Amino acid sequence: MVTASDDQTAQVWDAATGREELSLKRHETDIENLAWSPDGKLLASAGRDGTIKFWDGERGREKVTVKAHEGSVNSIAWRPDSKQLASAGDDGIIKLWDVTTGREQSSLKGHRESVNSVAWSPDGQWLASGGSDSTIKVWGLGNGREQLNVTGHDRSVSSVAWSPDSRRLASGSEDRTVRVWDATTGREQLKLAGHGPRVRTVAWSPDGNRLASGAYDRTVRLWDVAAGREQLKLVGLGRGIHVESVAWSPDGKRLASAGFETVKVWETNTCEQIALRGHVDSISSLTWSSDSKRVASSSAYGTVRVWDTASGSEQFALNEGDRITSIAWSQDGTLLASVGWKVKIWDVATRTELITLAESGNVVEVVAWSPDSWRLASAGLDGTVKVWNVRSGREQLSFKADKRSVHSLAWSPDGQRLASAGDDEIVKVWDAASGTLRLTLTGQQSFLWSLAWSPDSRRLAAAGEDAAVRVWDAFSGLEQLTLTGHEHSARGVTWHPKGQRLASVSDDRTVKVWDMTTGRERLTLKGHESPVLSVAWSPDGQWLVSGDDGGVIQVYAMEIELLLALARRRVTRNLTAEECRKYLHIEEVPPIPFSSAR
Repeated sequence: MVTASDDQTAQVWDAATGREELSLKRHETDIENLAWSPDGKLLASAGRDGTIKFWDGERGREKVTVKAHEGSVNSIAWRPDSKQLASAGDDGIIKLWDVTTGREQSSLKGHRESVNSVAWSPDGQWLASGGSDSTIKVWGLGNGREQLNVTGHDRSVSSVAWSPDSRRLASGSEDRTVRVWDATTGREQLKLAGHGPRVRTVAWSPDGNRLASGAYDRTVRLWDVAAGREQLKLVGLGRGIHVESVAWSPDGKRLASAGFETVKVWETNTCEQIALRGHVDSISSLTWSSDSKRVASSSAYGTVRVWDTASGSEQFALNEGDRITSIAWSQDGTLLASVGWKVKIWDVATRTELITLAESGNVVEVVAWSPDSWRLASAGLDGTVKVWNVRSGREQLSFKADKRSVHSLAWSPDGQRLASAGDDEIVKVWDAASGTLRLTLTGQQSFLWSLAWSPDSRRLAAAGEDAAVRVWDAFSGLEQLTLTGHEHSARGVTWHPKGQRLASVSDDRTVKVWDMTTGRERLTLKGHESPVLSVAWSPDGQWLVSGDDGGVIQVYAMEIELLLALARRRVTRNLTAEECRKYLHIEEVPPIPFSSAR
């Protein structure tokens, strides 16, 4: 994602993490427009000084600068083949540029006042423009002539956008409306009203079913084009007087909006969820109590919090004070282990520290409880796995699992094996009694963040830096499934208690649920605004909890009966068909006996 600012710079951002990748600083005045070439190789920026600069999209190097217009450059747009750029300015002229040489190829004149927006049709055959003279014009690129003059807006046209099929045009105007036009005849098909002053920007979703618009009223609105009505209003844009720009992600799942000093990225679909808020830094680990009623979370800088998942309220906090990388709840629900510079065992009932396990200065990265809750395995930066008796605090077993660090550890549900993954990017399966290496699992060619055993101890899943989740037969070592769909690094993985589903989380800020018979993605859960680092399924299989880098925990209701129960408590009428599809993921309205009393 790219952004431009009045500070005369353009920034290139990683859309998943929000991190700045490049900063382009060569304009002498404010940057008004940015556009990435469809092939991703070039970035064009335009300023109030009338110049356009072409940049190498990978290295951030300036390639060509042209003096394009007298006065500000108000809009730029790439032709779909990435060979030509259109620009529009305060001088009322549209110009077409050869992006290789920076030479002007043609000049289109017809607007009586400044041209505020230009857009190419997806098929590359037509160019649309919107101006302060309240008109929209469509130009034929074969002859460079005006083919269509569209009137209907009462005031200046701020933005124009083509539908993906090149058959319709959308426009936003200072008359507070968004309109949709037939691109062949110029007839108005739709008039969408709801914004306050000045609609500044419009954009079609990639599937052509929705329009996004932003305005001076500090809102972004999503419109259902077929129904001709507002679908969603997005608020909370932060500081500023208006929304200057909106842009859809290519997959249509996210929408970026920009205003004064603020860029927001929105998930345009939602799922029923509870947000647990209290941490002020990154969530490093999550773990469920055995009764599925509580979840414990740890932050990177020293606090463990225990939550009631039904109400979303915090029950208590354990202040470790040191760096915490992982936590784990014992299988019997009575003990919590926290991991960092030290491994500490806590009594959940009394909320007191029972014992500290000596680690001789090694930084422990991860722990795993044995199914009988009597033993705890730990591993860290020295590549050594240790098994402890948690009642006595004595070390029972120690073996070298990696030449450098071990980052993931999992105990099989039958208690017989331990799995580890470290810097060598290999999954290893060990005999939990003797520390003997039983199996080496290959196929993963990237850093491994998380391991999880299936409930029957027959399969092992791993989440990796390459964004894939792999599943092996834990006896033969043969890879059974490779689950792909995340856009960035897969950070965590957890099995449903019955073993038929698997959940994974990623830096792409999503939680995905997979069918483990077919290997197909069943569901994508959204709601996180930061990379998701950890995930855990409740022992009863009804809840899924995930924690992100921003300190937010989401609790998702995963069973239809539970979703209906939530609906009964919160709604005083029958759900509409649209609400059923959105929240319950079903097509028909269920017969729910809602009470009219509150």
